[in-house]
Amino acid sequence: SAAEITGPLLREWHGPSRVLAAGSTRLLGLLAAAGHTILSPADYARAQVVVIGHDEAFDYAQLTALARAVRAGAAFVAVNRDPRLPVEAGEFYPGCGAIVEAVAAAAGVSPTVVGKPEPHLFRIAQQRLGIAPQAAIMIGDSLHSDIRGAQRAGMRTLWIAPPKTEPGDVRPDLTIHSYAELLPSL
Repeated sequence: SAAEITGPLLREWHGPSRVLAAGSTRLLGLLAAAGHTILSPADYARAQVVVIGHDEAFDYAQLTALARAVRAGAAFVAVNRDPRLPVEAGEFYPGCGAIVEAVAAAAGVSPTVVGKPEPHLFRIAQQRLGIAPQAAIMIGDSLHSDIRGAQRAGMRTLWIAPPKTEPGDVRPDLTIHSYAELLPSL
């Protein structure tokens, strides 16, 4: 997952860092396990890197601390930019991207994105599996994250299209409308 590779990528890009993060307990643990020091919002001025993941307890005090740290020069890293997390019956929760956009707007700085649609996650998966991009296919339901990201990494794509949805400017290699169509399509 993008959360799993964020800590190691930060270490590669910035070395062991003082990190101010918004995210799940799991994300914070993964960052610490990668050798980073996790700061409290009160210590925002010491942050070398700001990391934003999905955080169900996000609040205005965190927004203020994260934006101030980024504005002061901390590197700004987003786990992903998904604006919504779809749930049953067409409902959704605000996603990581909603928090990222709030911090970006307040700080006036755009983040580096670790997860989809950037190619980092796809390339690391290919390395771990020992396969070339041409030997892999991304099966996904998000045109922006799954399909566009895989295309950037040189992979073939299969889009599971939600009802009444058109691909717009993103052109997957194959399109199906349900998982039942998946095996015959391959």
